Amino acid sequence: MPSVYNSIYAGMGVHASNAYQAKGQTMTKYPDGTEVTEEHEIEGTGQLMFDAPPCVISVGSGATMNVGNYNSVKVHASVWVPCAHDELDEVYDFAKGWVENKLGMMVAEVKQSFGL
Repeated sequence: MPSVYNSIYAGMGVHASNAYQAKGQTMTKYPDGTEVTEEHEIEGTGQLMFDAPPCVISVGSGATMNVGNYNSVKVHASVWVPCAHDELDEVYDFAKGWVENKLGMMVAEVKQSFGL
């Protein structure tokens, strides 16, 4: 395995066995400046094994909502999923769906919290 491969993926949960884990993250920033960030294991993916360096699909999306009195709440969801080259389209659809679902849940939670 080339050293470039090791250094690029070293911070992304790569192990010597070439096992990878899909990761997701959600972030909510409130008007008072507090941020709540959560890491998520992506259900159903488990440890992903590859013989060669994988492709990586990364999808993220966010929304800013006016909660009145010149205040807003920002929410963001993103996911990082390693995959084989021949799975790019399928994994992109999965990642996009995961982000859309998480973002929708976060928007609904903010609307409920602020009575919007």
